[in-house]
Amino acid sequence: GYYYFEMLDVYFTVVGIEEFETALTPALASLSEKFDFNSIAMFVGAGVKKKMSERYYKEYFNFIKPDGSMKKVNIAGVFESDLELEANDMIVMSKQNVREIFAMSEERATDISVHVSNPKEIATVAQKIKEQFPSFKVITKDDLKLSYENMFNYKSGVFLALFVVAIFTFFIIIYDKLSGVSSEEKREVGILKAVGWRVEDVLKEKFYEAGIISVFSYLLGIALALAFVYLLQAPLLREIFIGYSDLKVSFRLPFVMDLQTLLLVFFLTIPIYIAATIIPSWRVASLETDEVIR
Repeated sequence: GYYYFEMLDVYFTVVGIEEFETALTPALASLSEKFDFNSIAMFVGAGVKKKMSERYYKEYFNFIKPDGSMKKVNIAGVFESDLELEANDMIVMSKQNVREIFAMSEERATDISVHVSNPKEIATVAQKIKEQFPSFKVITKDDLKLSYENMFNYKSGVFLALFVVAIFTFFIIIYDKLSGVSSEEKREVGILKAVGWRVEDVLKEKFYEAGIISVFSYLLGIALALAFVYLLQAPLLREIFIGYSDLKVSFRLPFVMDLQTLLLVFFLTIPIYIAATIIPSWRVASLETDEVIR
């Protein structure tokens, strides 16, 4: 269940375990082996421990039960898991203590997990449970995985929108360059031709100029993007995916270099920019020198 800590306006996820019960996750299974089920104690996640310490609950915590009375539960340790998203806001204790805190009888439960030995029968078992208990919400692991994928795909649409805006802006710049060169650029080409440069020399100079500018901008953009994501840990943008919560998960983003995406951006921008620089310059360089300068 979820316990509301009013002093900090946060919710804790409370999980009850039993001594001879099959655990839902490997982390809970490992914890049940060293847990003293006869004690009034609990293991808490790193985020829970931090929030409790802010209100000086370092060795124990007082849970307020529905009838207004309090139940003191000692903090036995910090619950650790390979998945910090799983353990950050979690409190693990015996089912007996959980039922007492939430004032739930043995006949009641908030969530029930069903283990099916044959994976091919999961859908059938879920359908039978739904038919027998129409008011129950039956969710399989595949359904849960799909819902998370849909949520992340929906949020990744924000980045797609930003990418479309960036590409649209880039092509506006390209269109502006293709529409013609400025008077200063025309004067520059005219002076180069006046001192003896051929059309090929002018185009070669423009090619090197556009190439250096575009490649430098490309590398600088990648460097700034890597620094923003891996050094600064993507502030603001990261909140889109992990959501807003007072119990924020502290984690380091793993370093991933997608060469396919880098090559896509390279060939989508640099050759087009170079071409948009050379073509107008070629048009101007093909004219007579006096006409260009004039």
